[in-house]
Amino acid sequence: MTFSSIRENQVPNVKKTLRFLVEEVWSAGGDGDAIWISKYYKIYDLIPILEEMNKEEWKEWWRISTVGHHKFGSYLLLEHDQESLIITNEDDRLVPNWSQCTLRS
Repeated sequence: MTFSSIRENQVPNVKKTLRFLVEEVWSAGGDGDAIWISKYYKIYDLIPILEEMNKEEWKEWWRISTVGHHKFGSYLLLEHDQESLIITNEDDRLVPNWSQCTLRS
């Protein structure tokens, strides 16, 4: 599959998707987990958007890291205590059973 870079006019929709996922994680009240399997965007193109949102909207609440080849493949990890959000381009067969929200788009 070919992944595209995020164009400027797509940033508002990407931010809306990220806000939805973060709200879903927070709604669990202490142990929320979600995964976004991005079928279109390169995960590394999301880093500047995530860093901006983390600083301006989420007040540096998330620790953002990139993870190389792991059982989930290459992915981005947003984590805080027991809350986590994984963003990957990997196949959806690898979705962990503990994920309360899985977005494939």
